[in-house]
Amino acid sequence: MLLSQNAKTKSNNAPAPKTRERLIVAAIQLFQQRGYHGAGTTDILDLARSPRGSMYHHFPGGKEDLGARCAEWLAGEVLISIQTLRLKGLQPENVIAIYIDNMMTWLQTTHFSEGPLLAALTNGVENKADNILARALTQAYNDIQSEFTQMLTVAGHSLKNAEEISRAVIMNVEGGTILARATRDTEVLEEAKQRLVALIKLTGEQ
Repeated sequence: MLLSQNAKTKSNNAPAPKTRERLIVAAIQLFQQRGYHGAGTTDILDLARSPRGSMYHHFPGGKEDLGARCAEWLAGEVLISIQTLRLKGLQPENVIAIYIDNMMTWLQTTHFSEGPLLAALTNGVENKADNILARALTQAYNDIQSEFTQMLTVAGHSLKNAEEISRAVIMNVEGGTILARATRDTEVLEEAKQRLVALIKLTGEQ
């Protein structure tokens, strides 16, 4: 989902990104390129141009803490993007279509060098109940799904249908993005867009 390019654009437009922000931007980029385990803390610090002691100063829990903050950032970006489109008066199917179009544009712009952040973090998280990254990922997915669900219910969908469609959106977009990156072809996301738009229209008419 959206994505390190947004973070890089914000960083470029800001007068002087602070160390904490630079670390998050750098981590998002490397996590999306290399996966959670493939992005070492030294690499993140180097890309962020940050001193060695800054990681634990800003993220006491280390890499897991930083990953959790990245997940929170992404969820916030997705919510803002959905809410912005809704404020323009767009119907849910149009919001979803634009959302997926943006994913395809991002993949093509980055030449398929980056993958979805939440999936990358999920593949790297340890299965512990008290894991800060696991909790952040659960919250991020829940927040995104809740935003889609709210958008659909406001548009007149039943709560049951809205929840089912919201899960379908996340599954299709996350899975489709991974497959598109692997094949270096966005056709699977175009198919997902058409399928989801048709589903939203069909259930909205019931």
